[in-house]
Amino acid sequence: MGIRNGRVRHIGELLGTMFEEVGIATPIAAVDVCAEWSKVVGDFISSKSSVTCKNGVLYVKCDSSVVAKQLAMNRDGLRSALNNKVGREIVTKIVIR
Repeated sequence: MGIRNGRVRHIGELLGTMFEEVGIATPIAAVDVCAEWSKVVGDFISSKSSVTCKNGVLYVKCDSSVVAKQLAMNRDGLRSALNNKVGREIVTKIVIR
C-alpha cells in the first residue's frame, strides 16, 4: 500500500495507475480477455476454440463449424460479457474463423 494525498491506496490501485501512465493497461487487459474466454463460453466451447486479442479485435479459431456458427450468432453477447469480465471496453469486434 502507498500513501498519496494523505490517503492509503491499495497496491492494485497503484499498479493500475502506473499501467495507465506507462501505456500498457490496454495490452494487459487484452491478455485478461483471453484468460476470461473459458469462463464466459464454458469448458466445451473453450476446448473447441482458441483466442487471441489484438487492437480491440478478438480472433476466435474454432475446431468445429457448429461451434463457430453458435459463436457467430452470439457475437454481441460475447463481446459484452468479455468486456464486463475485464471491467473495460477492450473487445470492439469478434472475428470467428
